[in-house]
Amino acid sequence: MFPKSQSQPRGRIWKYCLFISLWLLRLTLLAGLPLLASAQDQQKPEPPPAAGGPQNETGPYAIPKKAEEPPPPPPEAPPPPLEVATRLGSGIPGLDPLLGQGFLRRSVTLVSGSPGVGKTVFGLQYLLEGAARREPGLYVTLEEGPAQLLATAEAMGLPLQAALDAGLIQILYLARENIRAGQFLTIVADRLTALKAARVVLDACVAKAAEMGVPQCVVIVDNGGHLLAFARMDGAKVLSTFTATQKAQTAASSRAATGAAPQDFGVNLGLASGGRVTNLKGGLPILVKGKVVGAIGIGSGAPDQDVAVAEAGIEALHKSLG
Repeated sequence: MFPKSQSQPRGRIWKYCLFISLWLLRLTLLAGLPLLASAQDQQKPEPPPAAGGPQNETGPYAIPKKAEEPPPPPPEAPPPPLEVATRLGSGIPGLDPLLGQGFLRRSVTLVSGSPGVGKTVFGLQYLLEGAARREPGLYVTLEEGPAQLLATAEAMGLPLQAALDAGLIQILYLARENIRAGQFLTIVADRLTALKAARVVLDACVAKAAEMGVPQCVVIVDNGGHLLAFARMDGAKVLSTFTATQKAQTAASSRAATGAAPQDFGVNLGLASGGRVTNLKGGLPILVKGKVVGAIGIGSGAPDQDVAVAEAGIEALHKSLG
């Protein structure tokens, strides 16, 4: 054993060494903690962006930007206001006073009721009232055919046949089993557009014939040869109604003016077609943007006069279309 005087200094030395070692260890640990934390931060993956939060533009979790949507189309122009001061007569005695002296222009009127209450007669009387004022009309039916409508009108004493012969009223029969709902509005819109254009041509032809002092029969058909408008001026030859129809249908079918074929060929063509095709002058196709949309036939004057009246009608149509 060491003497007491020698053990005390040695024990204090050990205490000092232990104290210094602990102190150095503490410094080492304190110096290494930031480095360790930095290394862990570098290895830690970047969390994905939270829903609804800001989106990263770069990096492994970058979210592609949404393609810019095209601007919405400009709103359509509102329809013109109703003409409150101008009314259309219904043609039914006693009804106009109840409606404020007739229907509003550019308005829609729904007439409903059970079968047999008079909806069909109501519509026919309204169209005939317009025909009396030389205004064209279109009757669209899904059930009653033209023959049934004519029989109803005759039983009621309504001059429907005369209005049909004059081209002022047309009957468009669309059987339900032969047409789909999506086609209905397209067919009606096309027919209304054709009627409006036909009216422009008809009025121009009548005005030209009156200017020339030559009463004429004017027939306008669509590109399938179906009648769109007709007028027989006072003093025009009755049989020219038939020849004017032939001219219009021939021009629509051949897509060319009538009267250009050699005379012998024209006669043979008329015989072969049972008289439905003619080579008489006065039939012209109606072209819009290079496409045949119909044809016009003029009869009762001299050949050159018929052609001049037909050309006046087509010229008026092109001016109206701009």
